[in-house]
Amino acid sequence: MAISIRKEVGVKDAADILLNFSIDRNDLEILLNGLPPSADIDRVVIEYEIQILKILSVGWSLSFFLEGASTKSALTESFWAAVQEFSRNLSIASSVSLNRDFDYFAILKERLDTYLKALNGHPETRDPAVLIGPAFAAVCGDGADAIAILCGSKMFHVAVSGVRHYLESVTLIS
Repeated sequence: MAISIRKEVGVKDAADILLNFSIDRNDLEILLNGLPPSADIDRVVIEYEIQILKILSVGWSLSFFLEGASTKSALTESFWAAVQEFSRNLSIASSVSLNRDFDYFAILKERLDTYLKALNGHPETRDPAVLIGPAFAAVCGDGADAIAILCGSKMFHVAVSGVRHYLESVTLIS
């Protein structure tokens, strides 16, 4: 008989852990390093967009997995506040180095609208990754590019699986 021990974690701490997971680049690097060298894709665009997709996938996963949970509102609000703070800091640093205004959070919101539109356009779809992959490829410049579709689908699965595993291992406390 297996005993499952769930660690108690405060909502703010959980949001910080999930933010760190969403911006961690280890799985991005593995995915990017696995791309075929002969692939005719813009690797810079893929790398930039896949990070955005990971952040958004973590946020989406929270809403999905916590549906009906008493901690849903507190955790999702805390996560998005942490994302907004991260975005603000990144925007400031990028604005200085680019010598022009840069608003990363606005980009995140724009991409979120894109992905939600893809998901909402086919609510009967059982696996959201089959919708996210082509939407990701379109954001990257070619909605029919098989490699970009695979990258987007894979990153979505990685993020969703990571959130699910984390939420199954903790008990959220206020």
